[in-house]
Amino acid sequence: MAEPRRRAARETTGATRQVTMDDVAREAGVSVATVSNALLGRGRMLDSTRTRVLGIAARMNYTVNQNARNLRTARAGAIGVHLPENKSGLAYYMDFCFGVVDVAEEHSLAVTLIPGGRPEVALRAQVDGFVLVDPPVGDVVVEAILTTGKAVVSGDGTPPGLPEPSGLVASDHRAGIRAVLEHLTERGARRVALISAGRSARWSADVEDAYLEWSSEHDREPIVVGGSRLVDAATVESLTDSLLDGPKPDAIVAVPMDAAVGVVSVARDRGLDVGSELLVAGYTDSPSLSVSIPPITAVDAAPREFGRACARMLVRQLADADRPVPGEVESFPIAFVERASTRGARVE
Repeated sequence: MAEPRRRAARETTGATRQVTMDDVAREAGVSVATVSNALLGRGRMLDSTRTRVLGIAARMNYTVNQNARNLRTARAGAIGVHLPENKSGLAYYMDFCFGVVDVAEEHSLAVTLIPGGRPEVALRAQVDGFVLVDPPVGDVVVEAILTTGKAVVSGDGTPPGLPEPSGLVASDHRAGIRAVLEHLTERGARRVALISAGRSARWSADVEDAYLEWSSEHDREPIVVGGSRLVDAATVESLTDSLLDGPKPDAIVAVPMDAAVGVVSVARDRGLDVGSELLVAGYTDSPSLSVSIPPITAVDAAPREFGRACARMLVRQLADADRPVPGEVESFPIAFVERASTRGARVE
């Protein structure tokens, strides 16, 4: 008779108040701490125990009282994301943010977008930690974030001379550009030009440095134009014209986001067959490159999964009772994507 009475009491209680963690613990026959760890996906316990606790919590319609949890842990229950200034409209960075949000939702965390150019916003932001992506040299908001003393995970490095983040998720962009250059060589290219994205971010500096190193190793003349991450259609057209008006390259790699689409447009206007007379590759892949005519070869940096990886590292660090120590590093894979813009003529 005792169990029916307890069940009736629970049903009556459920009709008048929200189910608590204590209720779930009593039903599961475990401690409140075990319930908490099961719900947060941490702590050591048998998989069968974790599964049973989660199943009981779902059956009882238990939901986390996030405000109460934040008060107990002195946490804000939110993470901040800062994008490079003037980049928020680009698909790559939006996909990165969606990846951060995916992980935040799994852990009942809110996401706050930290605007560019306003370091005071970062300093007073009610967040437990920050995620950065491609932080450029001279970004005052990045400098402010790295001096808050909070956990900071950076995607693809931070500028020199600033405090190190507590975590780094890094892609090997030197290997990425080398994969593009080796592919172009295999397809017959002998004069490969680079439209650079400049050196203000570590990833773009790595791409340019690797191109110069590769050119030296293969006794090729380096041809570098551009130098800015912010390029509009007119700038891309001008840079492409300057390359095609000189000793013409047989391949062009455009590093700034979506610049390769403009290169293809100029080449086609000049009557060049892109993919045979001129090989064209972008660096960071995007939907625009995949639907171009012809579709453009690129490196897939998987921005949504990249955002997830950065957010997962930050969540792990926030779950650690000790203050994060700078130095955690995780490698993130990128993939070469071959398309018709570099079909060329295979050199055996």
